Amino acid sequence: MTRGDIGIGILGCGFVGAAHARALQQLPAASVRAVAGGTGTSAHALAVELACASEDTAVALVSREDVHAVVIATPSNLHAEHAVLAATHGKHVFLEMPMALSVRECDAIIDTVQRSGTILMLGAMLHYYDGIRKAKRAVERGAIGQPYIASVAHTSWASRPVGTWKDRRASSGGHLFHHIHEIDLLRWFVGDITSVFARERSFADPERDDALLATLEFENGAVGILEHGQGFRIGERMITINGSHGALRINHRDASVLFRREGEADTTAPLLDDAEANRSMTDLFQRPGPAYGKPGLRPWPFLRHAFNQELRDFLGVVDGGLRGDHVCWLLDPRQGRAAVAVAEAAVTSAHVHQPVQVVR
Repeated sequence: MTRGDIGIGILGCGFVGAAHARALQQLPAASVRAVAGGTGTSAHALAVELACASEDTAVALVSREDVHAVVIATPSNLHAEHAVLAATHGKHVFLEMPMALSVRECDAIIDTVQRSGTILMLGAMLHYYDGIRKAKRAVERGAIGQPYIASVAHTSWASRPVGTWKDRRASSGGHLFHHIHEIDLLRWFVGDITSVFARERSFADPERDDALLATLEFENGAVGILEHGQGFRIGERMITINGSHGALRINHRDASVLFRREGEADTTAPLLDDAEANRSMTDLFQRPGPAYGKPGLRPWPFLRHAFNQELRDFLGVVDGGLRGDHVCWLLDPRQGRAAVAVAEAAVTSAHVHQPVQVVR
């Protein structure tokens, strides 16, 4: 394949969008043809850096004949609008999670993609952490028995809002949407979630979730717990799956996965096989405060590791040569919709103070 066979457009030129653009420009199958979106002059600056065009609007970008696929890394409240726009113009879509901020918006995306015959792949970077893949394989082969208790802790401390769109519920959807990757992983490991009972509190700023706590019920009888928020002075970043014969814990703070099996000594594996990437994760998540990227900041090695792999797979899918098991979940928009349905149910539950069934 000659360089640049797949023309790429980038919607959203902040921290993640710019990182994706740089990664794609290094892959021989792709060429970034145009960028749009972002704050201030970020789109223009990125266009100059990559020697590509800068468009003033999303419509102008998706209307370009030399753009075959669009990477969407705009604020979450724009995901549905931009995904529908791109697919309507016949462009394949790589869409950062969350897929959207409501099930209704997800359905609009799915309908448009199906009618246009385009490809939609979800940007679920945690699926590209080596240790998480090892954990998934362990669960599939029955190493921990039947999973029956799952928990997520994604907490930190911030005395005041960070000051980006990520802090505003209107643009990010709040913590459960912005950090929806963990809900996605719980479903990947354990199964469908059927109901949620959540409570939330905002102590410092009404626009911010200082604490959002939720209990989950799974279709197979398992139960789960979610802890999210920026009101935790002692923060954690981990996913734990307890089963009938063992357990596993994915811990971002020390970049490891712990495997425990009844009658055997515990074993551990790095979250990423690349030592530099693993160290960068430990360095970041042992710092106090939320770990948000900023426009102009280059991504940490662990993010580059995941971004490069998922984008390489996306190009392989668009080119028609890749349909492996490891991308099937990410190519099924129903999985993105299901994660959004859980987050939406949790937000509703917190408002009505009672359990809410997850939309199927």
